[in-house]
Amino acid sequence: TSIEQFDGITSIAVEGNSLITASKSQLSLYDVEDVTNPLLIKSINIDEIKSVDILDDYVYVVLTDGYLLYKITIDLGLEFIADNGSESIIQGSDVIATDDLVLFSQGLSSSEVLLVNTRNPDIPVLNSSLLLATTFRFNTTGIAANSSYVFLTEANGDRAAGRDYHGTGITWLYIGQYRLPTNDLVPPNVSLISPLELSLIHI
Repeated sequence: TSIEQFDGITSIAVEGNSLITASKSQLSLYDVEDVTNPLLIKSINIDEIKSVDILDDYVYVVLTDGYLLYKITIDLGLEFIADNGSESIIQGSDVIATDDLVLFSQGLSSSEVLLVNTRNPDIPVLNSSLLLATTFRFNTTGIAANSSYVFLTEANGDRAAGRDYHGTGITWLYIGQYRLPTNDLVPPNVSLISPLELSLIHI
């Protein structure tokens, strides 16, 4: 289904029948029970949105400085929970929510990931940080995580200052391990296979 009303979207997340979209200045909640006809429930004007994710009906909205926390209510509204901006050290570009943690990539020229404890989701607490590399890189292009590992990609090539999710040339993949009290530390088993000669790979 192609929806023309989705204009200028830079980030998207879905959980159950709730779809969250974000543009640079607007956060929107849709009901997608009927996937052929998403129903707009609510929109909020917010400046400088970088990324969004949902976990257990809590919506994490990454801003240029800090992040906002909303909760999707029973009547499919958006309840404001917290503003972690002014006193936050988070200056992220992307977010991924998993288990009892929300992980933020720290954006341009940084391989640092911040881990926020959300066991009490109404009162998120910055738990620790994970520095995946000390070598200077450029733009963070993506973050993913499971219950033990975080995966971060960064791109280098054009040095386009201030452009998120933009880079040409070499891409680095970093894999870091974090621990919750229930995690066992097991090193990841990773193998990288070179492409066939003259082949072209799009990432």
